[in-house]
Amino acid sequence: MLIPLTREKFEQLVPTVATGAQYAAIWGSWQNFLGRLLISAVGVIVIWLLYLVFGDLGGFKLLLTIILGLYWLWSPVYFASIRNSKYRRFKYSGFWRGQILDVFISDDVVSEAESFNQRGDLVIVENRERRINIEIGDSSGFRTFVKAPLRRTHKLIKPGQWVEGLVMSNQPDLSRIQEVSDIYIPSQNLWVGEYPCVRRDFFVDMSEDIRQNRGRPPQRSPQPVRTRQRPPEEWEEKDYPPRPPQPVRTRQRPPEWEEKDYPPRPPQPVRTRQRPPEEWEEKDYPPRPPQPIRTRQRPPEWEEKDYSPRRSPAPRSEREPRETPRRPPRPEPRREDEFDPPPRTRSAPPPRPRNAPPPPPADDWDWEEDNSPMSEYRRDWEQEQRRR
Repeated sequence: MLIPLTREKFEQLVPTVATGAQYAAIWGSWQNFLGRLLISAVGVIVIWLLYLVFGDLGGFKLLLTIILGLYWLWSPVYFASIRNSKYRRFKYSGFWRGQILDVFISDDVVSEAESFNQRGDLVIVENRERRINIEIGDSSGFRTFVKAPLRRTHKLIKPGQWVEGLVMSNQPDLSRIQEVSDIYIPSQNLWVGEYPCVRRDFFVDMSEDIRQNRGRPPQRSPQPVRTRQRPPEEWEEKDYPPRPPQPVRTRQRPPEWEEKDYPPRPPQPVRTRQRPPEEWEEKDYPPRPPQPIRTRQRPPEWEEKDYSPRRSPAPRSEREPRETPRRPPRPEPRREDEFDPPPRTRSAPPPRPRNAPPPPPADDWDWEEDNSPMSEYRRDWEQEQRRR
């Protein structure tokens, strides 16, 4: 969710002078404090030396002494104000709400120092610091990272939590986000960021107001309902007389034509296949003559003499004897040195070659005319069947 903010609201959220949280963030560690204290001491010594060289400087000496002597106190305010001015340079801003996509920890190099070891070699010492990296985004496809020094309270941060922050850009429609402030996690009441550039008390109040209103603009005063039947109240009704009733237009009877021009349609006869329309005479359509029943035993147009009744079969004693089929001759006995064919199954005849012709029927089979290569195997198989 992205809601544009006015310039006045943006200047309230990002003040010109440093706040307490910004002062504490710039103050740093005790090492930074000692560095500023050393600068103050060196400044006071330089002013004392100038006094010895040039003599009495009057009130200018007192002013420089106060400024340089309190450098360790007012310098965080100065540097925080400079950093705020960088954010205030952006022309447009907006309130942004998204989700945490990923959280991971990294070791980043904070500073580097050069020194020499006992052998005189140059050694570069890196000062590393553990930082938490939070990837945030929303449904529109916007993605960015927020880094901050690792704290114990960061254990409460988990992916999927809602976050809020301030985005800044130089585009009026905020199509290109150039800077993101520190983020606020409402569920944990936790702020995460390297520098608190936003006034947190103002931002929390604004977040609650937006959360209650769901980011909707204030509703306008109710407007009168404009319809086609009745114009708004500021128009006089006499200027809009009621519309005269309109006749119902149908396909059977138009409104402006007379009925005599459209006489009713005469009834139409029912057309069927059994009886033609009334304007045709019945003699032109004589009834169809009856058709004989066609059967396989007696066709209608053939005479009965051509189909004599079927004779009954003669008794078995009067029938003529059938010719007995000639049996094949007995095979010659095999010699001992003859090749013994491979064994075959008892339930089925041996397989035929793929290209061999089919065997003739058993009744008309003549062994003398059979020249197929399977004749010997067939003969042996029949002999084996007879022995059983």
